[in-house]
Amino acid sequence: MAPWLNYKVYAPNTADSEEMVEEFYDLLQTTIKKTKKNDILLVMGDLNAKVGLFKQKKDSRQWTRESPDQKTHNKVDYIIISNRWKTSVSNARSFPSADVGSDHQLVITNIRLKFHAKKKPNYPKQYDIFRLKSPEHRKNYEVEIGGRVAQLLEQPDTDTETMWEGIKTAFNETSKKVLGYKKRSQRKAMD
Repeated sequence: MAPWLNYKVYAPNTADSEEMVEEFYDLLQTTIKKTKKNDILLVMGDLNAKVGLFKQKKDSRQWTRESPDQKTHNKVDYIIISNRWKTSVSNARSFPSADVGSDHQLVITNIRLKFHAKKKPNYPKQYDIFRLKSPEHRKNYEVEIGGRVAQLLEQPDTDTETMWEGIKTAFNETSKKVLGYKKRSQRKAMD
């Protein structure tokens, strides 16, 4: 599914049957329930409901539809946002100067989103295996690992799991002691 989806639908009006209206709102509810919790859900349109917009200084920004008598004004067009994101909305108002060829005004909202930076992965430290190019470090490594593995092999009744853990520990401790870890700048160059 695409990360940004935009569905455009037309709601039934007063001339449509009651079953058609119910079917539309059932489908709308089903679609809303399918959205993921972290997604921003916006429902926009002429919802024929009467609830308040943000308080505006100019009265013309309070209403969204003008009746044919040009005296009755209603707030029926809305932008609805999911409850989780409601604090992101800083303003919502009608835009009376937009000529949209309708008895409805354009409704706009200001939404301010704050995204969190993606955490950088915490990579495990890497041993500086390039030190093995030095004959001195290579000799020290061979002597150290050889002594540790020899001690493990001298224990005759060791089961496979214990032997594996011992070999793994021997390599890790020897690598840490003789080779050390790569510096941060070396790791970036390798990635």
